[in-house]
Amino acid sequence: MKILTKNAISLSLAAMTGVFSMNSPVFAATSASTSITANIVGGSCDIAAPATVSIMDGEPISAASITPTSDISDTFDLTLSGCKGFGLTPSISIVGDANNDSGTNLFVSSSSTSKGYGILLSTTGNTNFAASTNLAATKNIAAVTKTWGNTQASTLNGTLPLKAVVSCGTCTASTLQGGILNASLTFNFVYQ
Repeated sequence: MKILTKNAISLSLAAMTGVFSMNSPVFAATSASTSITANIVGGSCDIAAPATVSIMDGEPISAASITPTSDISDTFDLTLSGCKGFGLTPSISIVGDANNDSGTNLFVSSSSTSKGYGILLSTTGNTNFAASTNLAATKNIAAVTKTWGNTQASTLNGTLPLKAVVSCGTCTASTLQGGILNASLTFNFVYQ
């Protein structure tokens, strides 16, 4: 019997030593702090354009005055505001019907009653967007080359000048015909 009691006491002391060594909070920290950060690229801008642009204030334009080099035009601005975010390259996509019936890509809606005429849309660009002499050809206003990965989108706030010219392209279309010329365009800010 003594042998059993001796073994039981040894086992009890060993078990208690294990409990104290595993659950001894005396040397552990009572709180811990951490700071979590994330670097997320992306953002957006509000974009605005005039609801209508009437070349020559809507006055009739003589077909004889429209040549490959004529400048019957009106200018307007796209306005970018509320731009937030960073890390991506901006561009502006243009949605609108275009054709090259006149030998040049021009914006023209199917509701137009004129034939062979269209709108030659261009931009001189600005510090953020590249110049383009014919936006109907690309349907895109591309960003200038710069380090966009570290550029805050707020630098995009401002205006971008556009010019709309009534054009007959190369003016060689055999079907040139006067009428109402319409070009409906939608400008979308893209950040990718």
